[in-house]
Amino acid sequence: PCERACGTVVECLSDTCNGTPLDDFSQCVRACESGELNRDALQGATCGELTTFACSGEFAGACDCSAALCEQACQHIVDCAAPLCDEPVIDLAMCVQACTSDQLGFQPELALATSCDTLQTNLCRQAAAQCRGCQRDPGEFNLGAACDNDGECQAGDLQAVCYPETDPGSGNPTGFVGGYCMGFGCGQPESCGPDGICVQTDEEGNTACLAACSAAGDCRGGYECLDISMGMGVSVCFPAQ
Repeated sequence: PCERACGTVVECLSDTCNGTPLDDFSQCVRACESGELNRDALQGATCGELTTFACSGEFAGACDCSAALCEQACQHIVDCAAPLCDEPVIDLAMCVQACTSDQLGFQPELALATSCDTLQTNLCRQAAAQCRGCQRDPGEFNLGAACDNDGECQAGDLQAVCYPETDPGSGNPTGFVGGYCMGFGCGQPESCGPDGICVQTDEEGNTACLAACSAAGDCRGGYECLDISMGMGVSVCFPAQ
């Protein structure tokens, strides 16, 4: 019989997932030829010889096998487009599919990805329906946003870096409350996007994009709007002193 992931089942294909699920991985499901699918219940695991990667956790969909069901790039999926990433790049890399529609107001365009991320740094954010294991679209910025790792930051074509709240080496606070997204290697003013400013970070001439501001209210909690231009009107969000 079909797995409970298929709600009202008429007929099922043969098992799409072979083998035993890995520890801490949810069980594989079968794909239905017809019937109402309970997409909230779709969870993945290893698919034996049918695929080279695994699906896991609350953001995983059914295994990407011969009769693959849509990945849960969005929390509630109606239809999915073709996979955007051609093949996984490491054992646990998950190439996702983009939603073409949904019922709960998620923005499908946020699920789009352009390439696989070998470091898997872009973990899913359920509220934004973002990709797991894939890079965000180029040209986007979230300078000054809170972060835990580099994969949560966007800096257009620059190197996006998360300056953490705690120094990973010493364990001491850095002063950057909640972490701070930056973009390294800027040059022209436009390289930092519409809401960023390129500043020199050291005597060697290295540069970084920081979040621009005009008043303290433009910055999130724990940060102030700091004038770095000696009265020339160039200010950035920086840890409050």
